[in-house]
Amino acid sequence: MLKSSLTLSLFVLLSVSLVSCNPSQTVGFEKVDYVEDFPEIKQLEPDTVLNYGFFIHFFSVYDTLLVLETNATEGGWKIASLNDYQIYREQFNTGNGFGEFKIIPSCWQANLFTENDSIFAVTFDFGDGKRYKTNLSATDDGSHSNMKRICPDVPVHLDNYVYISDSVYVIRETVWGNGKPKKISLFNGEQRINIKSFEILNDIVVLLDDPSNVLSASIDYSKEHDKLIMSVLNSNTINIMSLLNPEEYKSICLGSKMTTIEEAIALFSNPEFDKSANCIYSNLDKAICCEDFFAIVTHRNIGYDEILTFSYDGQPLCNYQISGRQWEYQIDEKRRNIYALDFEKSLIKRYPM
Repeated sequence: MLKSSLTLSLFVLLSVSLVSCNPSQTVGFEKVDYVEDFPEIKQLEPDTVLNYGFFIHFFSVYDTLLVLETNATEGGWKIASLNDYQIYREQFNTGNGFGEFKIIPSCWQANLFTENDSIFAVTFDFGDGKRYKTNLSATDDGSHSNMKRICPDVPVHLDNYVYISDSVYVIRETVWGNGKPKKISLFNGEQRINIKSFEILNDIVVLLDDPSNVLSASIDYSKEHDKLIMSVLNSNTINIMSLLNPEEYKSICLGSKMTTIEEAIALFSNPEFDKSANCIYSNLDKAICCEDFFAIVTHRNIGYDEILTFSYDGQPLCNYQISGRQWEYQIDEKRRNIYALDFEKSLIKRYPM
């Protein structure tokens, strides 16, 4: 239903007037909800530690699958079951043929979803922009028969890629020069669709020689709730946007004052800057959309990471705290577990919620 509704709505969005933002200073919208505390705080401890004996760069958790991204050039993804954590198949090789990649696709950029009772992964090649839709529930017989090429290709070196349908997708790409660090766009096929909230964010200017990483972001999308969640790194700002309703967007500020662009630059240049009172939940990281809530990972140099959960209207739910600093987090909402990757030791840790 959402796919067809969104496709129909794209034609309406073409006529929406655009609004420029005053780049004075923040990395969000004028409509802001301020969150200074959470109704519940939980300190978590791991009950399971998985050691597969090989390097793990990123990982994903979806439905019954634990997907491990490795540095192997053949079988770059190792796929295990969440029931027993045993690896039962491999996927993705480097090469120049059909179904092969210049660079093994990253779990961090992959989109996993269920369609017709099968689990699919939509990935793109960071080296040449080719997109593939892979049935992870089907066996790869060596000819990549479980993979389908999706056209058109996307630009290379994307900061974010969000799959909505084969033809509809959101990307965020680096735009060099003119002080504009990133550009977020909605596409229907090869046609770029103008959305008011995207244009506001795209007008943000950073006065640096190389602004490309200052306002990097993590983006995830909930089809069920029609909410695009953007966690802006080096800030305390979360942006929530609708794709079906172009007038529906707002920011969440974690604290009493939104991070300014000047503060984001200071934090980018000096991580210790986040001890300032103005940056109380700075160093935001991954955005994760679940069925009933979304989560934001944050690192604050305070001895533990936080996984902050919210309802889709932006109400704070719980602050989950995990000691140390982990490289990557995923959430298994069905079994109520948070998974973390210890990058240095290549360990996957499970924390009951």
